[in-house]
Amino acid sequence: QDKTTKTALDEVGIKSEVLHLPMEEGRFMTSLPPKSRVLVFTDETYRPLMDAVVKAMPDINFDFVGFGEMKDIDEYSSIIHLINPPSMTGGFRNMLINGRWAISNVKEPYAGYIHIDGDFEAAKKSLVNKIESFHELTEINKEAQIYYLHQHNPESFHKMMERILSE
Repeated sequence: QDKTTKTALDEVGIKSEVLHLPMEEGRFMTSLPPKSRVLVFTDETYRPLMDAVVKAMPDINFDFVGFGEMKDIDEYSSIIHLINPPSMTGGFRNMLINGRWAISNVKEPYAGYIHIDGDFEAAKKSLVNKIESFHELTEINKEAQIYYLHQHNPESFHKMMERILSE
């Protein structure tokens, strides 16, 4: 969402910068839950695809969540985030900040990008392969956590605001 919006503004000649809002100080996850569970955040565009993936992987626990719904991220080791249009939602960013493994149609660092072009079977196979690749992982996605915590650091926000306001 951040980069997509910036690109769109740049294309029409509007100078812009991505300014990440700071996160409150608090507790961040340092481990994955003992039992692997996948949180699925999708919309009607990708729901049939995700239903097929879930059916193809009966040994994996999937829970669906919709817009506005809340889940306890302590219970999930990973997230599949597929929405149209692709955008970085707050919940998805929160999962990355907490070191959860991710698959998404959002082109953002550590977001586990997957290109879905309408070939249902190819997309299903790709999703199954990606889920299998991280399903048994026991450590958090530390690189994602470090990256997103840094992006949303209050000090970084203040420095960027000072620079923008001084221009």
